[in-house]
Amino acid sequence: MIYKLALFTFFLEYVRPGFYFPFIYTIKLNTILPLIVLVLSVFSGSDVTNKEVFGSTQSKIFGVFFLLLAGSVVTADVFTYSWDKFLSVLGYFFLFIIICKEMNTLNKIKGLIFVLVVCHVILVALNLEIILNPETRSGIESATFLGDGNDLSLSIGILVPLCIFLYRDASSVVKKYIYLVSIVVLCMVVIGTSSRGGALALIGCFLYMWWHGKKKIYGLFVMGVLAVGVMIYAPPTYFQRIETIKDYQTEGSAQGRITAWKAAGRMAVANPVFGVGSGHFSVKFGTEFWPEEYEGYNIPWLTAHSMYFLALGELGFPGIIWLFFILYTNYKITAKIRRETLHDSRERMVPFARMSLAL
Repeated sequence: MIYKLALFTFFLEYVRPGFYFPFIYTIKLNTILPLIVLVLSVFSGSDVTNKEVFGSTQSKIFGVFFLLLAGSVVTADVFTYSWDKFLSVLGYFFLFIIICKEMNTLNKIKGLIFVLVVCHVILVALNLEIILNPETRSGIESATFLGDGNDLSLSIGILVPLCIFLYRDASSVVKKYIYLVSIVVLCMVVIGTSSRGGALALIGCFLYMWWHGKKKIYGLFVMGVLAVGVMIYAPPTYFQRIETIKDYQTEGSAQGRITAWKAAGRMAVANPVFGVGSGHFSVKFGTEFWPEEYEGYNIPWLTAHSMYFLALGELGFPGIIWLFFILYTNYKITAKIRRETLHDSRERMVPFARMSLAL
């Protein structure tokens, strides 16, 4: 029961049905249900103890993050901005606890991944212009945290390798076809958003999985088929946008990001320990770290469009060190699991090797 409620919590978080059925927001179901699931998870007799959860490396990493955010709350110019960020991260920590407690078997983890795939497919179905009209950049109408095309593509970049894991581990032909179609649709969405970062993320994921896979020739064939599919489906405007990566010096969007990244560096140098405060990047850019060469020009109060430079500017050098540490730590954990399962001769360990590769 708790597991099913947890899956429904993720459905509410991603699809945001309250946009279409306002009474869901009226009764604050998106807030109440996760809290109920959290309490039930913490006080239930789960196979994973609370001591194991809170003593894990990931929990300790979260703890460091909370300390950094707490510093922002104390030192920030606008208390509300940093406090809102602190509450948002706290909410995701609650989801982390729920995952640890309730997604404690391979089948339950696969169930969570399946729900996330279904959520993304539903969002696409509700916003079909993303794939039916790829000439025009589109986002998610319900204005979730996936509303921006770049954020949606980032989420898909994370999800596609996990969907490939479900495809490889599927027990029936029907399931394999379902996951294969889902992978194709998700890749089409990245093209529909015209997200250059999303395209690079997907390419990186495919190359990483191919490099660590055993069937190199088969992998090259699959990537070749995907490349041909992209050539057929993608409009000329998509390739024109992708080509601007190499011409970033003359491309407005790229130059805007580089300007913001340089400002992030100045923010960190000026505030090396605490940064300018979580949630403060755009405000500080527009008020204190405006580039001198743009003095007198009316340009937007930019955000970093990069988790790395956002952490650097808002949380200072401890923030960027923390971010690289969490990436490194999670990579080491999953790589270790994969090595151990690959050297295990038992057939039932194969799915764990595949899952750790996808993660």
